[in-house]
Amino acid sequence: MPRGGANIELKTKRVAIIGCGAVGSYVVQHLAAAGVGELRLVDPEDLANGNCHRHVLGVNNVGIKKVKGLVEEFSEKYPHQICLEKAQRVQEVLAAEPAFVLEADIIVVALGDETLALELNRTLGARRQIHAWLDPMGLGGHVLSTGDHRGCFECLFKRHPDYGLYNAASFAAPGQSFQRSFAGCAGVFTPFGALDASRVAGIASRQVVNLLLQKERRSLLVSWLGDRRSFEQNGFRVSARAQSFAVEEERFETAFAADGCPVCGSRQP
Repeated sequence: MPRGGANIELKTKRVAIIGCGAVGSYVVQHLAAAGVGELRLVDPEDLANGNCHRHVLGVNNVGIKKVKGLVEEFSEKYPHQICLEKAQRVQEVLAAEPAFVLEADIIVVALGDETLALELNRTLGARRQIHAWLDPMGLGGHVLSTGDHRGCFECLFKRHPDYGLYNAASFAAPGQSFQRSFAGCAGVFTPFGALDASRVAGIASRQVVNLLLQKERRSLLVSWLGDRRSFEQNGFRVSARAQSFAVEEERFETAFAADGCPVCGSRQP
C-alpha cells in the first residue's frame, strides 16, 4: 500500500459517503485509492445514461443502483478493503439503521441538495462532517470540513430580503435558477462536468485524510473559482464573494463560523 501511494494508517478508518452521484463517486474512488479501510455508501438512485460522463461508473452500470455498482467496482479493485452500501435515502437509513452512518469516523455529504444537506448537518451535530458541492456551469466548487472548532454548514447560510435563505459561500448570486432540460430527456439537471466533480472530490478527499490522520483540527472552508465568463455570458450573475476571487484562485478560510449557530455554537472558538 505505501509503495502505491496509499496510507497504512487509514486501514482501520471508516468513512460514510452520503450521495454517490458525480462528486460522491469520485470521493469513493479517491478514498479507496488512499487506503481507507471501510467505506459505507448511501444513495437511492440508479445510474442513468445522462450520468455517465460525469460519474466514475460507465454505461455498463446504467439501470443499476449507483451504490451497488460502486461497491462491485471497488471491491474488485481493492479486495482487502470493506465497501458496504445502502440503496436508500439517508433519512431512511438513519431511521432504520443509524449505526451504518453514525459509526463512521467521518461523514462526507455530497448530495447536491442544500435543503437536505442542512437537515443532515443538524441531525449529525458535532460529528465530523465534510460537505462538498459545486456551483453550476464550472463556476467553482466548495468543500467545508468540520473539526474541533466552530464553523459548520449551517454557518454559511444567510437570509436575503427578497430570496430568503441562501448559501453565502456560493459564487452565484442568490435568486437565480440553473436547472436545465433537454428535449427527450426526463427531468432537469444542473450543468457541470467530470473535471469539476473530480476536482472538488479531490479537495474533499484530502480533507478526509487530513482529519483522519489528525493533520487538521480546524473547521475549514475551501473554495476555488473557475472561469466566470461562460457563466456570465449565459446571463447569470456572480456573487459579491466571487468578485473578490481571481480566476482559478483557491482559498482556505477558517473564520466563517456564525455567532449563535444552533449546530456548532457550543464548540470552542
